[in-house]
Amino acid sequence: MDDTKAQWHPAFCAAMELGFKDNRDILEFIREQNVSQKPLSLDLLVIKKIADFELTNSIGKIFRRYNIIEYKSPDASMNIDTFYKTIAYGCLYKTLSGTVNHIHADEITLTLIRERYPREMIHTLHCEGYLVSECDSGIYSVTGKTPFVTQIIVTNRLKASDKQNRWLKSLKRNLTQTELTTLIADAGAINNDSEQALADSVMSVVMHVNEKQTQQWKETMTMIASVTKLFEPELKIIAAGMAQDMAQDMAKDMAQHIAQDIAKDIAQHMAQDIAQDMAQAETEQSIIRLLQNKVDDRIILNSFPKYTQQQINKLKEAL
Repeated sequence: MDDTKAQWHPAFCAAMELGFKDNRDILEFIREQNVSQKPLSLDLLVIKKIADFELTNSIGKIFRRYNIIEYKSPDASMNIDTFYKTIAYGCLYKTLSGTVNHIHADEITLTLIRERYPREMIHTLHCEGYLVSECDSGIYSVTGKTPFVTQIIVTNRLKASDKQNRWLKSLKRNLTQTELTTLIADAGAINNDSEQALADSVMSVVMHVNEKQTQQWKETMTMIASVTKLFEPELKIIAAGMAQDMAQDMAKDMAQHIAQDIAKDIAQHMAQDIAQDMAQAETEQSIIRLLQNKVDDRIILNSFPKYTQQQINKLKEAL
C-alpha cells in the first residue's frame, strides 16, 4: 500500500475533534498552527476556552488553556528528537504574543500521539532522568525537567471500551472486520453535518489503508443483500411468525398482570368485608353483654352511636 496517498494528519485532526465532540463548545481546534515566520507548524493546537472546565475525554484530562499535539502516523518514527522538538514548539508558541510572559508555561500542555509504543524514546527519556508512568491504559505522563505538562498517547493501548477515542484508534493499517464494521456503523449514525465531514475524513484514510478489510466488508454486505433478496418471502413468513409469537407473549403477560391486579382487588375487598363483619359481630356481643347486665338503653345508644333503638330491641328479642 502506498502510504504517500494516505492523508494521515487531516484524518488525525478529524479523529481528535470527534473524540472531543462532547466538549466542542469550549474547545477550539487549530490545524497546522505556525510557530515561526518560517514554515514550522504544530500538527494540532487545541485551545480550551474555559481553562478550569473538566473534559470528558481521557486524553484531555491534563488539558489546560493551550494544548499542543504532535502526531506520528503508523510508520513514522517517534524518537527522542521528536520529544525535544515538541518542547521547542511549546517554547516558541509561548513567545508568539509579543508580550513578555503573556502566555504562562503552566497554561501549556504537550501531547505526543502514536499508534505503537515508542519504546526507544521512552527508554532514552528514562536514561536522561525523566519519569514516564502509565496513568491510564495507553496514557503515559512524563515528569522531570520538561517546562510543560506532558503526556504520550499510545492509541493501540487505549481501553477497548473507550468509545470517545474510537476514531483515533482506527487510524491504523490492521483494522479487524469487527472494528471496521463498528466504525462504519458509527459513521452512519451521525446526523450532524460538521461531524459527518470529520467522519468522512477519517473513513477516507481508514478504508484506503485497510483496502483488503474494506473489500471483504463490501463483499459481505453484498452477500447479505443477495441472501436477503433471495429468501425475502421466507424471511417475511419467519418475521410474521416471530411477530405473532411476540404478540402472544405480550398478550399473555398483559393478561397475567390484569388477572393479578383483579385478584388483588378482590382479595382486598373481601378482607375489608370480613374485617367489617368481625367488627360488627364483636360490637353486637358487647351490646348483648350490656343488656344482660341490665344497662339502660340510653347508655348503650350513647356508647354505640351507629346503632338505633330498633337494632337494640332486636338484640333484646334474641336474648
